[in-house]
Amino acid sequence: EESELHTRSRIVRNAFRDQRNCLGLRLDTCVNEEKGVNPFGFHFELDKAKYEEEKKRRKRKAITRWLAIAALVHHKFGGRHFLLISIMSLYAVLGGAVFQAVEAANEKQVVNSTVKDMNVVIDEFVAMINNYTFADLNETTRLDMLYTESKRFYKNMLITEGRYSGSAWHKSEDLEQNIQWTFLPAMFYAFTLFSTIGYGTIACHTWLGRYVSIVYSCIGIPLMLLTIGDIGEVLQRRSCRLLTRLHSRWRRSFFDEVEKAFNREESEGNSEEEEEELALPLWMTVAILLIYLCIVSVFIFMVDRMGPQESEFTLAASFYFVFISISTTGFGDVMPNTAQFHPLTLFAFLIGLVIISIMNTSMYSHLYDFFYT
Repeated sequence: EESELHTRSRIVRNAFRDQRNCLGLRLDTCVNEEKGVNPFGFHFELDKAKYEEEKKRRKRKAITRWLAIAALVHHKFGGRHFLLISIMSLYAVLGGAVFQAVEAANEKQVVNSTVKDMNVVIDEFVAMINNYTFADLNETTRLDMLYTESKRFYKNMLITEGRYSGSAWHKSEDLEQNIQWTFLPAMFYAFTLFSTIGYGTIACHTWLGRYVSIVYSCIGIPLMLLTIGDIGEVLQRRSCRLLTRLHSRWRRSFFDEVEKAFNREESEGNSEEEEEELALPLWMTVAILLIYLCIVSVFIFMVDRMGPQESEFTLAASFYFVFISISTTGFGDVMPNTAQFHPLTLFAFLIGLVIISIMNTSMYSHLYDFFYT
């Protein structure tokens, strides 16, 4: 028979084992001679090995629980949708941090510099007013000079703040040349509507023109997408055929005649299918886009230089303007003087939209395979 000591120790050990506790029971077997006191004592000790094992088990259990929740969400709603939304959110946060770090200091510097220049203009105007006020002039001459200097002061303030070009004061100096709504600028505005570029540098100011723009866009945008899709399909098919021929010639140069004869029937039977399945590599579409961007940038730079107005439009600004236009971002912060109204510019942008759509399709295909696989 088991003694009272063994019985109690067994009960306590079983209790600890059932509760998966990391404490260990240690019995003190010293016998006490006093009457009425149990002949043993006990104390608790931490079992470090068992504690580490239990911690790992609970961690695995927590990970398993979260994976089970993720699997449930994925089967119920589609987990990749939430993953894509999370990726885009993190990408937006990253973009905000990057652009804040790049632009914040420059903005403060530009504001301080502009305010300093405007204070100089104001000081000159105040000094001029003071001189004319106390000058020995008749009233008519004084008023005429004050009127002329006031106009000059307002113009200088617009120039200092970078708002002179396109302002009413600028247009009134030569209404025939500086007016915005002539045929070529109006056609450029129509192109920005159905191409969804939307620079914001030219826009309708009447409610009739704004609602006509809505109707015009609803009709023009689907037509533009249809045109881009059609031209893009033609360019993609022709490029794929050329790539297939070059690839087949390169492959024949390394295969001997026996392998060519053996595979001729199969290659001829599947030639059309290979042409349809073969897509332009991503590096090739990016290279074509970069070359096209450089060509159009040089063209717009040269056209703007040959315009009637003196231009400070640089080649780097032209490259930025072309990419922003072709990608349909259209900030409108960097614009040439007259090159954007040239008909060939609109045609170049149309071809650029087709090329960048082909690149986006190729990039989407690679991202799709990478992400979903």
